[in-house]
Parts: sequence; structure tokens; C-alpha cells
Amino acid sequence: MALQYAVLSTRMSQVSAILASLQNRDDNIYRTIFEAEPIADNIRKAGYGGTDRYKKIWKDTKNSALMENTTKKLDAISRQLYVQSKSFDEIISLAKNKEKMMTCIPAIQPVKKTQCTIVSGLDIGFIPFIRL
Repeated sequence: MALQYAVLSTRMSQVSAILASLQNRDDNIYRTIFEAEPIADNIRKAGYGGTDRYKKIWKDTKNSALMENTTKKLDAISRQLYVQSKSFDEIISLAKNKEKMMTCIPAIQPVKKTQCTIVSGLDIGFIPFIRL
């Protein structure tokens, strides 16, 4: 049973590393593109409070420490996944709003009359054969 929990713990560590990669992309790529603030670490790694809840669950079992650590890891991953899911929901809404905003921006920027001069094709200008 201890071996099964060790394998489970290894797999949870791998999932945790993948989740950290997703969080990194969220903060450094997606939120940068949409000009949003990254989610603070204290929100991403929020906990439940005291550790007594785990001791009460696995109090009288043979491998209680192993089960308690595995349960803590699984709960932490679950909370982080929930926060990441909400973050991606926010990114999706930002993307939809950005698309609407981009349709309202004119493709050709307006120019003030003081910044340009109107050139008429009726000026005399330089005439090459009579050198004027």
C-alpha cells in the first residue's frame, strides 16, 4: 500500500508541475496580452486553515502520515485548479471584450486638418521642356 501511495504521490507531483506551467503561461503571456494583473500567489495557493482536519480523517489508520500528506497534496492541487479555471474564464471574457473593442477602432486613423496640406493637381509646378 505504501508503494501505491508513493506512485500516486509522484503522479500528483507531475500534475502539480504541469499546473505550475499553466499558471506561468497565464501570468506571463495571456494576462500580459490582455493587459490584466496577474493573480497573486496568496490567492493561487490559498488554504483551508488549520491542519487538524487531516489528522481527524486518518487518525486510526496504519499509514496515517502517508495518507495525510497525499490528501493535503490532492487538496492543494484541487484548489489551484479551481483558481486556474476561474482565471481562464476571466481571460476568455477579456478576449471577447478585446475583440469588440478592436472592431470599434478605425482602420485608418483620422488626421487633423492642421497636420496635412492639400495638394492640388492644378498647380503650374516645374515644366521640364521650358525649364520653368
